[in-house]
Amino acid sequence: MMAGKIENLLAQANQKTAEASSVTSASRVFQIAAEAEKVFHKLKEKLFDIERWNAESGITGFSLYDAEGAAQAGKRAAVGDFIKAVLPASGKDDWVKITEIFDAPEESVLTV
Repeated sequence: MMAGKIENLLAQANQKTAEASSVTSASRVFQIAAEAEKVFHKLKEKLFDIERWNAESGITGFSLYDAEGAAQAGKRAAVGDFIKAVLPASGKDDWVKITEIFDAPEESVLTV
């Protein structure tokens, strides 16, 4: 079951038009709590390790940079860092700033 932070964000997003908001979420049911905790811990590691996103993305490339523009390969994402997304066919790089990280035992949110 989702805790408060994610439920609030989803409710806010659902009140906006598709052009004004982009939210991705997923849920999965586990019969054994210990298994759920193990999977959630692994997913949190992936969420905050931007370089690992490349293994899942297929085409888009992702890199993490600090506020001064220095590459942060192998570092955990932090508030104030920037994520560079490169779509090869677009001819440009997209940059987003990490504005909030909420990391609790039952939910994690990376806000850009």
